[in-house]
Amino acid sequence: MKDPITFSICIPNFNYGSYIGATIQSVLNQTYPHFEIIVADNASTDNSVAVVRTYADPRIRLVQNPCNLGFAPNLDRATETATGDYMILVSSDDTMKPDALETYARILEAHDWRHNDLVVSADVDLIDSESIITGKKEGLGADLRNILAKQGIVCRQGPDETEIWQGHDLLRAVLQGGSMTCIGKFVSTCYPRRLYERVGGYRSIMSVIPDAQFSHKLAMQNPPFIFVKNPLFQYRIHGANFYTQIFSNVKMYCDKYVLSQMYSNKDLLPLGLTQAQMQRAFTRRWFLYNPFMHLLQGKTLIGFRAWCFGLAAYPKWMARDVRGWVMPIFALFSPVLGLFYKFYKFIRR
Repeated sequence: MKDPITFSICIPNFNYGSYIGATIQSVLNQTYPHFEIIVADNASTDNSVAVVRTYADPRIRLVQNPCNLGFAPNLDRATETATGDYMILVSSDDTMKPDALETYARILEAHDWRHNDLVVSADVDLIDSESIITGKKEGLGADLRNILAKQGIVCRQGPDETEIWQGHDLLRAVLQGGSMTCIGKFVSTCYPRRLYERVGGYRSIMSVIPDAQFSHKLAMQNPPFIFVKNPLFQYRIHGANFYTQIFSNVKMYCDKYVLSQMYSNKDLLPLGLTQAQMQRAFTRRWFLYNPFMHLLQGKTLIGFRAWCFGLAAYPKWMARDVRGWVMPIFALFSPVLGLFYKFYKFIRR
């Protein structure tokens, strides 16, 4: 009888003592028993370590950093000692549904995981600080689906209502759309340890989106990405986590700019893209279209800041689009436009 597939659930943590117990318990509640839990605590100053130590389960391993290494380096601390066949990086404020690993194991067995590198992801429920479900996010977002559809790329249908896409197709769509976003949801993405080792682990210089860079490294290897059309994880949104801060933070623009500089024409050749095409799409998305919409909605500071960043990052592409020239004018009238936008939203209710 073949040995069962094993999972490493890797949990990076910093000062989430109020949530990490629920995260660990959600893993221990799995109907599938073959897993280990690795918690990497990034020199927390709250009771996080004490909470982890209340669990006496031998499958739990605690790694304590002597000092705060930063967000991205702690992802490697959480993953580098994993021993499972497959790995999942779960934030210390998120949770897994009881049948998540059982579902993943069944899908991986059906696709002969021993001889194939497979990446599996799933839809996620959004929860608040009280664990109340407030919404849902698809594993493969609508923006990416639209780009794939325009390119005439369709998925293969797998068992358990799964969709199967090739890594190169997904990465091409991400770069052509200019989003530079993560492929799949951070909390629900499951990948083989041998693939993790092949791409060098996370080893990211990103400040806030190391998961996006890592998912691109996985996709560049062109494995099948299998998406489960069922929420198997819960992503928590609350006042203290990155989700509520990242998109108003200039660090996000810096990370995405660095990511847009990392791919050479040689790297992009298998995708049928050039560096110029990718950087122009990136500029249009983040420094022209998004700021334009912010200004129309009266978000003057956010829109103008993004436009200024784009002007410094890619002046050539900014100058070749009419929005790059009229943005300062729109910024002057943004407060008035914002009032019209609020009135429009009011009458549409």
